[in-house]
Amino acid sequence: MALWRLYYHFVWSTKDRRDLITPEMEPDLYGYIIGKAVALGAIVHAINGTTNHTHPGA
Repeated sequence: MALWRLYYHFVWSTKDRRDLITPEMEPDLYGYIIGKAVALGAIVHAINGTTNHTHPGA
């Protein structure tokens, strides 16, 4: 039996890299991204970002 894993690093950006992601928004935004990943069968190992982009790693 072959064992393998694929790891991905995604970057999502706001339009025109505008500073739209506030600290108050991060829990809902990250929760949404994690929820979509789980629905697709992925595991999110880490997620973080700044005011204009996020870095989820699955």
